[in-house]
Amino acid sequence: MKHINQLKFVNANLEPVPYDGSEITWRVSAYVLIVKDGNLLLAKNRLERFYDVLGGGVDIGETIEDTLDREALEESGVKIKIGKLLFNAMDWFYHRKGKFYQTLLRAKS
Repeated sequence: MKHINQLKFVNANLEPVPYDGSEITWRVSAYVLIVKDGNLLLAKNRLERFYDVLGGGVDIGETIEDTLDREALEESGVKIKIGKLLFNAMDWFYHRKGKFYQTLLRAKS
């Protein structure tokens, strides 16, 4: 297990952010790959450099599938058909609002 000071945090622009010792918030997240006619749907936040797949944090009491449906509708206005689980990953990131996160990512097609 890594010591907290060995963790590598990045922001949404994939730039390293030094950990300052503040509280780390646990966040379960879910993301969906939406492919139609061989094209992948991506979203872009105007405050960030990169495009991203649709998804976000799982609200308390919400299933992964509910989260994916909600996030796809909120971020793109599309209704989705959820496929199989593609992967799980652990990630450490810094949000521009000043919080450090440890997140469990789940991506479905």
